[in-house]
Amino acid sequence: MEYFLYSVEMPLSNVELFYRDINSKEQLILAKTNLLFPIEEENSKEYSRIVKKIIFNCVENKEDIYKLNIIDYFLFIIKLRINSFGETLELMLKANDNSDEMDSKISINLNVFMKNLYEKSKKAMEDCIITHKNLKICIDWPNMTSKEFFLKEKEEIGTAILSNIQEYIKNITINDVFIDTTAYKSEEKLELYEKLPISVKVKIQKKVLNAILAISKENLFGIKKMDFFKYNPYNKSQQQLMRFIFSDNLRNIYQEYYILSSKNINPLYIDSLSVSDRRVFCSFIKEESENSQKKSESTSKNNTPLEDLMHEFGE
Repeated sequence: MEYFLYSVEMPLSNVELFYRDINSKEQLILAKTNLLFPIEEENSKEYSRIVKKIIFNCVENKEDIYKLNIIDYFLFIIKLRINSFGETLELMLKANDNSDEMDSKISINLNVFMKNLYEKSKKAMEDCIITHKNLKICIDWPNMTSKEFFLKEKEEIGTAILSNIQEYIKNITINDVFIDTTAYKSEEKLELYEKLPISVKVKIQKKVLNAILAISKENLFGIKKMDFFKYNPYNKSQQQLMRFIFSDNLRNIYQEYYILSSKNINPLYIDSLSVSDRRVFCSFIKEESENSQKKSESTSKNNTPLEDLMHEFGE
């Protein structure tokens, strides 16, 4: 099946991606995955693997995903979700057991979250040039080819960040020699980092830690009730947010599959439909059914029984 392709240029990495909507089968997989894999350490890798596979399936120029930095990658996931399912995310917040408050339903505009994450991440990496004698070092958010992005089991966040601090080095200039490290392997970056003066290493570490702190203390949703949730690429918050944005009502999805299947539409074709197309088709069928029912009721009312006619005319 041919899909309509969108294009977007990711703002921090300046990389253009061509992508399609998440289809119905992939939406069903994401919704089931949220239920099948609770957010525990042993499930994190498997959950991330499934989500990553679907995201890559949606992108035409897959090799360019690895050119994104970790912030742009997450911004793209949100953009993909908005295009596929809509910009509004509805969550049910449970009240505190020790509180008199009731459970509350809130609506989140993902465009607001995406805008705030972009602006805060960009600001966090301002003044990213570190100089020392004949050295000039530019640091930035790591790209997708880097490793050790997320918090390891039982590893402290500060330790996790420092263990891959070399991934933040974008390029180095020594005198007039420019070294672009974006294509370097992690081991090569580490070897280069270890040769830097201690004072420069301290500056890099301080800058990176401050950047992570800057975005992790912000309420990126812009909603008071979401003040408890802080985004940090090194802990479970990123996966929790993915679970939020890809959560869905399985019953509603199955119901729409049933409605379309009842019209003898091939289930494989339904799998390939975008979520918006599937919903439009279902709305047509529901509307057709309602109109048919109204017409039947109207005909029934207009057909006056013979006994009533005989009574009316005194026959």
